[in-house]
Amino acid sequence: MSSHYAVGWFDPKADNLSQQQQGKPDLDNEAAIDTMVIKFYYKLLNDDLMAPLFYDVANIDVGEHIPKIAQYWYKMLLGDTRYKRHTMQVHRDVHKQEPLRGAHHERWLYYFMQTIDADFAGPKAAAAKRLALRFSDNLYRHADDINRLQAEQAEKATACPMARIA
Repeated sequence: MSSHYAVGWFDPKADNLSQQQQGKPDLDNEAAIDTMVIKFYYKLLNDDLMAPLFYDVANIDVGEHIPKIAQYWYKMLLGDTRYKRHTMQVHRDVHKQEPLRGAHHERWLYYFMQTIDADFAGPKAAAAKRLALRFSDNLYRHADDINRLQAEQAEKATACPMARIA
């Protein structure tokens, strides 16, 4: 793991090809990615910390959300061009409604890595883990920036009225 990540995942077997030899499929086709996304989201949506973010805050329709997430991974792993959303903006919008905390990022990453390690192996599976780490890290850093800006705005709003005149 590189020390420049705010959120990390240590996996001593990351470069070990023995998982491939166990007959696990790689994430090199849409069917495998669909399976991964379904298994991953099953964990997220049945978790007491994570489920409220999806159901109560983001108000997702699972039947619409899962295919969008699968398309994101088709794009990232297969080069598919159908996914057109701005992924970070979607998560920024959720963060504005309910702050995403370190525990959310860690749980999301834990379930993602657990899903990959349990059921997939190969170059695309390894790439998915690297991408998930980078995504989680970027989102965590961005959430921290939003929190800092909100605190600064709140501080300015409560500052002495004379300070605002100057």
